[in-house]
Amino acid sequence: MNKKRIPYRSARKYVFILSVVATLLFFSCSFRTKTEPVNETDFVLQDTVMQVDPVPREPIQIIDPIEVMPKFPGGDSALIKWVSTNVRYPKEAAEKSIQGRVVLRFVIKPDGSIDDVEVVKSLDSLCDKEAIRVVKMMPKWIPAKQNGNPVYVRYVLPVTFWSENR
Repeated sequence: MNKKRIPYRSARKYVFILSVVATLLFFSCSFRTKTEPVNETDFVLQDTVMQVDPVPREPIQIIDPIEVMPKFPGGDSALIKWVSTNVRYPKEAAEKSIQGRVVLRFVIKPDGSIDDVEVVKSLDSLCDKEAIRVVKMMPKWIPAKQNGNPVYVRYVLPVTFWSENR
């Protein structure tokens, strides 16, 4: 009997605020992107790679997401060691104190070989050429697999050029 009645204005205000909050939550959840830390050596892009040959071929379908990622023989630490051992810092770049990172993107074929090497982030033309040279001479990788079958996959690899003399 002694219950307080909420005035209709207050009730409408609460209903309005709750509906606005619910709408905002709905839209924020529907547009939310997956945020995970990205390891640049494990970055895979979905794309179609066109082969540049005099004989036209069918485009290669790059699959994303991949069930089993490709692996450098010996793992990521062996990849880093192999790249650092085989990269020769260009003399001209060292003289100009050019330091930084070249980011390369390439395709790992089902047989584990490397193809379609391209520079995603350039540092200097000399460093870019050296990074491409090193990636092209890599040994065969353990290929990526989808449904148990080896597939084409695109891989991104940063190559750092750093001078100790600076």
